[in-house]
Formats: sequence, structure tokens, C-alpha cells
Amino acid sequence: MQRTVAPVGGGARTSESFEVRARPRARGTRWLIAVGGILLLAILAAQIAGIKIYRITSGSMHPTIAEGSLILTQRVAASELAVGDIVTVQRSPGSRTVTHRVTGVDSGADLNLRNLTLQGDANATPDPSVYSVDAAQRYLFTLLKE
Repeated sequence: MQRTVAPVGGGARTSESFEVRARPRARGTRWLIAVGGILLLAILAAQIAGIKIYRITSGSMHPTIAEGSLILTQRVAASELAVGDIVTVQRSPGSRTVTHRVTGVDSGADLNLRNLTLQGDANATPDPSVYSVDAAQRYLFTLLKE
């Protein structure tokens, strides 16, 4: 960028032209703001799309999902779930979640509800309780394995 200025001290001198260069700090700040904005948009888009990250705290899904892994899930209506899907649901309101494979799907008392029978891949038997849900977090893929 060319900018014309009068020399210090005034007087009848002619003006000089010099180039103004962006300081490295200013470039770094702009870059940081751009990355922050992109990250904020990605988080917002994930929230709108029902995307969540969970940490697997047991070995019940071994070998499909290892204990300590971070998984990415997406919220789907219960009517979209099928036998074979891996889902994350709450055991009961306000309690911890469980991530297991769907082994049975039955209609619930409401048109939007489904009764899910779940079983961990490493478990010999299905979970003792049936989960009545209107939606669940369906497993998409493993982000990080420990």
C-alpha cells in the first residue's frame, strides 16, 4: 500500500512515498480470528445436526469400540433405528449413558416411541432393561482410540 506523508518538521519539503507493511502480529491476529470463527461455525453446525462426542468407559463394545475411545454420534428419531445399529442412550432420566448395539426394536406406547433391546458386543446377554426412546444418538465412527 502506498501512502504519501509530509516529513517531520514541516517546511517546504516535498512529500515522500513509502510502503506500509502489515505487522506479523496483525496477520496472526486475523488468522486466529478466522480460525476461531470457523471453529465456532463448526460447533454451531454440529449442535444443529445433533452431533455429539462420547467417551466409552467400559469394554462392553469390544472389539468394535475399545474402552477409552472417543466416538462421534448423531441424534436420530427412534423410528429410524434398526437392529444392528450402535446407539448411545440414557439408562434412565438423569443417569449415565450406555453405548450398545440394537438387538431388537418394538413399537412403543406412542407412535414416536420405540422399545430398544440393547447388548454390548462383548456381553453374553442383552441388557436387563428395555429402553423406551423417542430418539437416540446413533454411532457414526470412532474419533480416537486409546
